[in-house]
Amino acid sequence: MRLLSLSDLDRRTAVYREVSELVDRIERELGGRDRLSSARRQVIEAGALASAMRRDLGVRWLAGEPINPGDYARPCNAERRQYEAADAYNFAPRDITPRLRDYVTEEAE
Repeated sequence: MRLLSLSDLDRRTAVYREVSELVDRIERELGGRDRLSSARRQVIEAGALASAMRRDLGVRWLAGEPINPGDYARPCNAERRQYEAADAYNFAPRDITPRLRDYVTEEAE
């Protein structure tokens, strides 16, 4: 079985747009995708997926469909835990700029 990712979905579907737009909004709120660690981007995507599942179940219940409260609570809790983890993965970018003295010495050798 091949592993699927968000990029494998038909980008025209409502669920793809909903999840990817939420991921984009959260990344912008946190300073932009390029400022986030890979780990933080992964938990943000997982939180957005849990959010989509939670909203789907909530709307179904509001429409009168019978929903098991546990089935609704699980994505709620997963979403919260993912966003808490996103805060835990708030690594500061490492400065890899060489010092001028080191750069000049290296170039002179």
